[in-house]
Amino acid sequence: EQLDLTPEEWGGKTTMVEVSALQKQGLDSLLEMILLTTDIDPPKADPNRDALGTIIESRLDKNQGPLASVLLHTGTLHVGSDVVVGAVTGRVRRLLDWRNKDIKKAGPSTPVTIIGLKNVPQAGEIMQVVEEQSEAAAKAASGRGPLKKLSSSDEDDERPTLALVLKADSKGSLTALEQTITAMVPDEVRLSIVRSDVGPVSDSDVLTAQAANAIIYGFNVNVAGLSKKLADKEGVALKLFDVIYRLSEDIRKEIDDRLPDDIVQEDIGRLKVLKVFFSTQKKKIIGGEVAEGHIQPGAKIVILRGSGDEREEVGSGEILEVQQEKQAIQKAERGDQVGMTIEGKGKIKEGDVLRIYTETKVKRTQSTDEQENRKGK
Repeated sequence: EQLDLTPEEWGGKTTMVEVSALQKQGLDSLLEMILLTTDIDPPKADPNRDALGTIIESRLDKNQGPLASVLLHTGTLHVGSDVVVGAVTGRVRRLLDWRNKDIKKAGPSTPVTIIGLKNVPQAGEIMQVVEEQSEAAAKAASGRGPLKKLSSSDEDDERPTLALVLKADSKGSLTALEQTITAMVPDEVRLSIVRSDVGPVSDSDVLTAQAANAIIYGFNVNVAGLSKKLADKEGVALKLFDVIYRLSEDIRKEIDDRLPDDIVQEDIGRLKVLKVFFSTQKKKIIGGEVAEGHIQPGAKIVILRGSGDEREEVGSGEILEVQQEKQAIQKAERGDQVGMTIEGKGKIKEGDVLRIYTETKVKRTQSTDEQENRKGK
């Protein structure tokens, strides 16, 4: 951030130090000279110039609007002054001292609270007084825009995405909210925070969420104007909370909805192939005897060839139909001889063994992952 300070305001003296940033020469000498000059002739603030300060803290008050605590470095700040802070502009309507008492002006090294900004500025930004509102708008236009964060946008990333627009009443709440959500999202889900800002939910937030297929979460904020109707019209989910725990629980549900299902396999039986009636790469008709457990239509198979520990997998597929004495049946037990129609890949031969198993989809949740992690430990 460029500070409008003249040489006279820093003592009016010039000391030359030869430095080279490319060759990294003279940098230590420069730092030593700056410290020495400051000790000998410390810079003095000029109370007669326009005010310049740093935002220490900022928040959104439901009754008074955006509030910004400022530490003035130089100059005097007056009620009625036009100011610019990064991308935020405004006119000082009220000045409050450290006791929250109204004051008309504040000088260098004075902490004050400004009321009158149009939006909540970022902590650490520079506040500068300008001569008129048009100058403030021009400076703001060249400053930083609203905070936007996007996770990796790799087109090859096929993970389900949780896209969010976050609004909060203060920068502190917003930072805590972002950190909490980021820590909650597992690697299986891609997090995309398309907008994160302080203030009420606006039409711009709704349209941004609609374009990004995002959910709007508001913490201790309300909805401006007719933005709620716009959200309903555009089909944008808008959720407001005043308790961080409730918001976190809702985020957890959204994450669970996006987690992929776990596939659980269960071995149910084995069949020895006695006869191959028909076999192609995709479809097979065989006869065999159930050696273990049971078999049923819809179950999955793995074709095993060889004996003992040397058996290898040579194909896989699914049982389409099971017949006994030319009648379709739903289950065959150990010792039963049956005919089977199989769909799958790989060649099958007499003497092969089929491992029969079922697959069940189990909805994964974050609590499930946490239990698995504990078991692993």
